[in-house]
Amino acid sequence: MRPEKDWNTLQKDVNCWLEAFDHPEKDRIVLHLVGTNGKGSTGRTIALALEKMGVEKVGHFISPHVHHYEERIMVQSQPIAHETSVKIQEAMEKKGRECHLPYIPYFARSMVEAMLAYREANVPVIVMEAGIGGRDDCTNIVPTVMNVFTTIDFDHRDRLGNTIADIAEAKAGVIQEGSLSVSANQQPEAAVVLRETAAAKGASLVFYDSNDVTNASLKWEAGDRPKLHFHFSRGLLSGDYEARLIGEHQLQNFGTALVAMEEFLQPTFLEKIGFSLRKGMSLQEGKQQAVQQAMREAVQEAYLPGRMEMISAYPIVFIDGAHNHQAAQVLMKNLKDLLELSPAKGKELILLFGMHDGKLSEAEQQEFFDAFAAVYRVHVQDTDDWEVVKEMCDAMERAYRDHPNGLFVAAGSLYLLDGASAWVKSREQQ
Repeated sequence: MRPEKDWNTLQKDVNCWLEAFDHPEKDRIVLHLVGTNGKGSTGRTIALALEKMGVEKVGHFISPHVHHYEERIMVQSQPIAHETSVKIQEAMEKKGRECHLPYIPYFARSMVEAMLAYREANVPVIVMEAGIGGRDDCTNIVPTVMNVFTTIDFDHRDRLGNTIADIAEAKAGVIQEGSLSVSANQQPEAAVVLRETAAAKGASLVFYDSNDVTNASLKWEAGDRPKLHFHFSRGLLSGDYEARLIGEHQLQNFGTALVAMEEFLQPTFLEKIGFSLRKGMSLQEGKQQAVQQAMREAVQEAYLPGRMEMISAYPIVFIDGAHNHQAAQVLMKNLKDLLELSPAKGKELILLFGMHDGKLSEAEQQEFFDAFAAVYRVHVQDTDDWEVVKEMCDAMERAYRDHPNGLFVAAGSLYLLDGASAWVKSREQQ
């Protein structure tokens, strides 16, 4: 949580809304996810692990959504009901008029709505994603018990800076005096910034070490989803894991989530934040079996739409929210690995692509496109959601007609992926 004296205009405006509703964010245990890529998968794994370990209700605030708005506000791995969302939005409209509250943008409004939903549902623990950056983000006025940094890379350069160090500095702004943070294995420039910021604040910082994940393999049987297998060898959560979320990048995300959970579950930390595990859950040597099993189940079941997700086996269709250069490179590597497995061998790679301006340079886009046999562009800039869905369906139909033996990948802005899902559903209904 950023000190109030340092709040920017957005943070002050969001606080006006929270204050008008008597601060629904207070008295909750909040884990703050900050980074460029991997926040969704890492946060989903942590939230699900907490559920499996007996937390009565766990909230997960995530952005953006793929299929419908309520995906942003999860309680016990389920989006809040549409009726609940409408009710809260109506309450916010009324309060805004009555109290002459300032305008706040879309993401900030959804964050306030999430806090209201979590108070109404009596949710004690929240896994909360930051939006852009960290220091200046609206989520940085919410009191948190732990920061979890996922991979930091180039994104939103117009607002965060043109170097990895600049971007890391913006994200490291969530670190507060004496706090605890866990980080993915960062690029050297980002790691230096995180370490220096933590040292200056007298804060604890623990890094995931990629050497702790070994024996990684991808398995895929025809007609089934691919599965990721790996061994984690750090502390009392060590063991073999199987995951539905696939891709080499998920090893980093799962490893970071596992380290975060091990730090969170330390008895001294639980005592500090005033939190107790369900009876029978313990990280003490010789008594950790229940915690290990809960963690295995969380990794195995963790799922988010649009993260290297196979939505059809016949034809093979994947959707992935690769939204910047790092994510595009990761996707290319993951597809190369998939093509080595029998269900994909001999198939042409066909890309359906749409992305907002400024996310990839022309050279980066061309590097990405060169990995595919054919590319079908979908316009998303300044386009209504329903138009994106329709255009995506049309592009999928053309691509399938032109390449009936293709392996189809819809990638780019998460908002367009719903169109690929709609096309698959329409084929299944025929």
